[in-house]
Amino acid sequence: MSSNTSPVSFPPRLLALDGLRGLAALSVMLYHYLARYGTFDGLQHQTEFPYTFEWGWLGVNLFFVISGFVIYMSLDNRKAPLDFVVSRAIRLYPTYWAGIILTTVVVSLVGLPFWNYRPWEIAANFTMFQSFALLPSVDGVYWSLAEELKFYLLMLFFRLIGLIQRPLLICGTWLFFVSLYAVGMERLEMDWARRTCEIGYLLLSGSYCFWFISGIAIYGIFRNPSWKSNYAIMVLNSAYFFLPVGVSVYPTPLVAGLILLIFVGTIFLRPAWLQHRILIFLGTLSYPIYILHQNIGYCVIKTCYQANLSGYVGVTAAVVFSLGASWLVYQFIDVPMGDWLRKCYRDWRHRPCQPANQELQ
Repeated sequence: MSSNTSPVSFPPRLLALDGLRGLAALSVMLYHYLARYGTFDGLQHQTEFPYTFEWGWLGVNLFFVISGFVIYMSLDNRKAPLDFVVSRAIRLYPTYWAGIILTTVVVSLVGLPFWNYRPWEIAANFTMFQSFALLPSVDGVYWSLAEELKFYLLMLFFRLIGLIQRPLLICGTWLFFVSLYAVGMERLEMDWARRTCEIGYLLLSGSYCFWFISGIAIYGIFRNPSWKSNYAIMVLNSAYFFLPVGVSVYPTPLVAGLILLIFVGTIFLRPAWLQHRILIFLGTLSYPIYILHQNIGYCVIKTCYQANLSGYVGVTAAVVFSLGASWLVYQFIDVPMGDWLRKCYRDWRHRPCQPANQELQ
């Protein structure tokens, strides 16, 4: 994309993308309840589920592709850096803080064998940067927020230096350095050098950059299919996927290709079934669902088992409870707090300029 291209108008909402978010959130939830719950010491299933949704964790990778698409679209349309930072903070923090409080309260009341955090560790979670300080997270799902933050900061950096509308340069530079660090982790013999490469690889989200970059490339193709640079990004990204050292993208090439195919089909075809109101509802709640479901759901399942109820009842109750809590947080925290904070920010941005020498009244 050249720097002189003008912003493109998009539909106010890609409803099929909301539906895909809903499916991704549901798949991650079912994965944790059916496949992960029984792997913790002291949290054993009493019922053997015939289908454990073991592939549901791929919903997180799909979220990363969606972030690559949506965040780059936002910055490509020349959103001011401060507007971008504030909009992301308003979107993320109120629901996140509510999730920390609710999770802490519920787990403290019910108890989980692996959950034993000190007050200052819980307080550190409110920054959302606890992973960067090597501190534990109140809920295991918060690890992906650290990857999202790395991506936001990297894209903001390119926006600040005026290169955001040159995606091939951005993605090529990103892939070059993570590949260099990956090779260094495997080949360097000096501990300090290898450790430096490990830190660089982590900070540049080397294990998950493939998904973010895929979203960026698909956005570019969506905006203008004739721009060859976006296809070049996909080629470079595919080469990185097959890099024989250091890359931890986890799924096989076939599965990765299927995830991207699903996303491409959603964006370009916008199937009607993905725009069903139930999926749109789940998509609207996808962020609070993701933040709230894991440890709170484990507490619900544990309580049901202690009451001699079946695993099916426990999982169903956990899904219903998590969806209900997510709706309450969305309705009474996310929406009103978001509206109020956005209004405060708009008022601050459009405040009348005062003369520098004007005396205070």
